[in-house]
Amino acid sequence: MAQRRLDRIDPAVCSPAIADGVIYIPVEDEGLTAIDTRDGSVLWQFVPSDRAGPGSPAALADGTLYTLGSDHLYALEEA
Repeated sequence: MAQRRLDRIDPAVCSPAIADGVIYIPVEDEGLTAIDTRDGSVLWQFVPSDRAGPGSPAALADGTLYTLGSDHLYALEEA
């Protein structure tokens, strides 16, 4: 089991999404972080240009990850 501490995660505000061995975690005021569930390594981070943290849980559909910022909808395609 991998463990990784990320500051500024509030599960009451945003829930993570999990798919294909990756957990997508909305981090307050820092965007979205993708973590490998096998070893806990950070795969990538998405930080919006306005630095507004996600305002909703991440959702996956058809290879696209969706999350809301303070006033934007972000759609991130799997690489």
